[in-house]
Amino acid sequence: MPTAVFWDISSCSAPAARTTPSRRRLALSRTRSGELLAPALTGGPAPMYLLSTVSALESLLEAPMHRILESLPPRAEMKSALAGDGSPAAGTLELVRSLEACDWNECQQIQRRLGLCENAIAANYVESLRWASTMIKALAAPQKAPRYTACVPKPRISFPVLLPLLSLTLWLVLVPTQTGYVYFRLVQLSHGSTQMELGSGDFTIFVPRNRFLVWSLNGIAMREAPLIEAIDIPGTLGDILISLPTTWPDTWCPANLSFDAWRFLSWPLFCLPAWWFVGRGLDTLLGWRRPRWWTLLAGSLLSTGFLILLFGIRFVESAQERASDTWIWFGLALWTLLFATFPAAWLRRTFARKPAPGETPADLAVS
Repeated sequence: MPTAVFWDISSCSAPAARTTPSRRRLALSRTRSGELLAPALTGGPAPMYLLSTVSALESLLEAPMHRILESLPPRAEMKSALAGDGSPAAGTLELVRSLEACDWNECQQIQRRLGLCENAIAANYVESLRWASTMIKALAAPQKAPRYTACVPKPRISFPVLLPLLSLTLWLVLVPTQTGYVYFRLVQLSHGSTQMELGSGDFTIFVPRNRFLVWSLNGIAMREAPLIEAIDIPGTLGDILISLPTTWPDTWCPANLSFDAWRFLSWPLFCLPAWWFVGRGLDTLLGWRRPRWWTLLAGSLLSTGFLILLFGIRFVESAQERASDTWIWFGLALWTLLFATFPAAWLRRTFARKPAPGETPADLAVS
């Protein structure tokens, strides 16, 4: 029902001081009364609702009815009813106006002419007054926040951003920070000499000053490289891409750096796209991102590939090799699980409950 129409008309078209809440309530109750009485007289509530609405505009706009009809040309039957042609619709309007004016004698005469029950008239009019008061309060009340807050996206950080940032943070802690600390300790302990003697027991080496940085990186890599290589094992693809045009089938490595030091330094950077891709899988699995079939397919193939490598190496390597390459096992198992977010998201999408007829996505979110 267009109850807001009365609010807009009474607020904008008539002087605010004159258009009081009582006039608005009177107009609303008239339209509701006509609508409730219509089934017993004219058959349909919609035409009577419109007729009562037009008749209420005379009070709201403080203008004669003939001027209102010039701006809103209704059908001929409505014009005749507004003019009081004796039709059931016109009688309904007369009855409502008599109730508003508390003219009980006129009400009884119209009631007998229309053949209506007195109790039904009284009940309908009381209900229309109650409804009009409710509408006035509802239209005047301030707007509240949406009811179904579960459908409103909550602030969050995207996993395609978070995971690469965490990987870079770990790399900064393990590589530049520790390497820099060891380097400056060597510089401090050398007391400006061109080389430094390092040893333990019968083992002694002399490290030139210009190799302090390389020696520091190689030393840290011997201790921390297995962890980095396991966490960032997809970074081996970067090694392959660099080695293909240079030293393939051998792996390329910068001069003066060990293979462990090179992987310790480069694999976290080469692995950033893989962390970004896994972040997309987590977003999709949690429903924060729309699933794309090509990402689901690529992630599922990668998860299957890492799983095959995991079991393949298990049967190819000897027991001694497996004991020394624990980091490979850990890395393959880790990335098999990380890429498994894509087939998991695919299954979640496939077996997700479909909305029932008439049910909206908001209903699914609330349930």
